[in-house]
Amino acid sequence: MNLHTPFDNFNFGNKTCYLSGETLDSTEQKTEVFPLWLQNRFDLNDKPFRHLNEKYATYGKLKVPVSNALLNNVLNPFEAKIEHAFTSGYDVVKDLSEQEIFLWFGKIMYGIIFNEIQIALLEKPAGEPLSFSATLINKFSNHLRFLQTLFIPTEYEDFKPWSVSVFKVKQSEDRFDYRNEMNTLVASLQMNGFGIVVCMQDNGENKRLHRPALELINGKELHPIQFQEMNARFYYSAYLFNRIPQYVSLPPSEKMNKYTISAMPLHGGEGKALFDSWNNKTYCQVLEAFWKPWGIVLFEIYKNPDNPMTFLVNEQGGFNEKVDLPY
Repeated sequence: MNLHTPFDNFNFGNKTCYLSGETLDSTEQKTEVFPLWLQNRFDLNDKPFRHLNEKYATYGKLKVPVSNALLNNVLNPFEAKIEHAFTSGYDVVKDLSEQEIFLWFGKIMYGIIFNEIQIALLEKPAGEPLSFSATLINKFSNHLRFLQTLFIPTEYEDFKPWSVSVFKVKQSEDRFDYRNEMNTLVASLQMNGFGIVVCMQDNGENKRLHRPALELINGKELHPIQFQEMNARFYYSAYLFNRIPQYVSLPPSEKMNKYTISAMPLHGGEGKALFDSWNNKTYCQVLEAFWKPWGIVLFEIYKNPDNPMTFLVNEQGGFNEKVDLPY
């Protein structure tokens, strides 16, 4: 099977399936970026979604062109499994594989990327090439290749391209809290008593970096502000991650009827660390954004520059079981 590689010629029209590259019969063959079950649960259809050009659409208008065969045979059954887990709650979500969670978040991320590129192509001056960094083209091309494992038999050779973390979260009411960052390929979601954060192209390094905190809270039920603190840590470290992972995709051979993807070593660079230096003030600015629902300002968070405010760790260095804040 030939791989669809739209970044080679920026083929992001509505007559081509966004994942497979199959030519479509109509420009009306589309599917929602945010699945209908999620839109219906949180009444998202008419809620505003801000694009990179600062203009607004609605969640319901975010769509991508897709072939009926791929939609009916692959995407809809996959979405049904995710819907069942996410609407059942944490105990079912935690039994999903990391790969399934990665693919679901990745599918939404790529749908957003696809829409942003379509907008950029429409807005660029006629006859001029689209201004797009080679680094992002590389990242987004790899991202699409990983998504194609939904329908193209593929094996990862001794690595996972993601960091996936799932948490149990206390909630007074079910609410939708989705975030993403396209440049670093990070996304997170809190709903229905669970929270998830996914770094999509780090080969697991962000999760390794945060292992002490993850071990501290392992098996604990988090207050939402504690989940958002973990979120802030992952979003900031993803920004500090200074490697551009490189991958090699080998086609099926006579012995193996599937593609094989291997990762080039991340280490190197004359001993340079994988992450740039952690700056507490910058981290606190990120944390302030994630803690906005509780009205905690930067001055309070950064009052002690060496030990920023935390709701995860108590004074004894253990997990903070008592958070006296609204859910």
